[in-house]
Amino acid sequence: MAAKTIIKQSVARSKATEEIADQQKAYPFLEELLVIRDGNKKTSSNDSKRLVTEALITGRTRMNENVRCIGGLDLINKVSFRLLNPDGTNYNIVHDPEFQKAPFEVGKVFRIEYAPATKIIPPHTEDIRVFFAKELRDEPDVRAVIERTGVRVYSGVNIRELFDGKLKFNRNKAYISAEDPSSFSTCFWVAGDRILPHEEYGKTRMLCDGLSVGYVGEAPARELPAGTLIRFSLSREYKPDTAPAGCYLQLSGWF
Repeated sequence: MAAKTIIKQSVARSKATEEIADQQKAYPFLEELLVIRDGNKKTSSNDSKRLVTEALITGRTRMNENVRCIGGLDLINKVSFRLLNPDGTNYNIVHDPEFQKAPFEVGKVFRIEYAPATKIIPPHTEDIRVFFAKELRDEPDVRAVIERTGVRVYSGVNIRELFDGKLKFNRNKAYISAEDPSSFSTCFWVAGDRILPHEEYGKTRMLCDGLSVGYVGEAPARELPAGTLIRFSLSREYKPDTAPAGCYLQLSGWF
């Protein structure tokens, strides 16, 4: 049994070495990135799965006055992801030194070194932890990049059909239940009609397909014409005072 275990570990190490070598061939700068990692801190087993890619920032969601949820598009693997600190927390625009080095503004492209989140809880399956980021360039046409990468872009579809068709409704608010989550928490949607901002209990919301959707982007809310590319996301689970607990639908930006 011990011999088999040693053989398995040896094979695993060999495979990991090959993967790192392949990454270094594809990205000559990887060796430099490995030096810039987080010192001698203890890391989880997921940290060994670090990868390097180019990330286009597509969302910068207000969670509160100082905390931002950063959405991105992996330009190499062509998937959406959510960028988090190495410890799995969201970025604090005031207190996080790493955020000051790489502010992750929408439309900017970064080279990042990342690993999967240590704990994935659906519907937030896109979570990754970022260990290094270097700004590369500005992307002048974010919408064009989104549409040609093949990520989820829904057109000619009612909002109620998004997120695996699992949205539930409380009056005119939409949410995903933790008991029946969708397989993802962000997507893009081409508006079939104009979208109008409105105020509700002092907060800005957007009227989309008859639903009142919370607006959590940083740009000032405004009327959006039909044909606008919308970025939707799902909040982390919470319970409003007069509504069911869930991950609520929110509009985080447009292109």
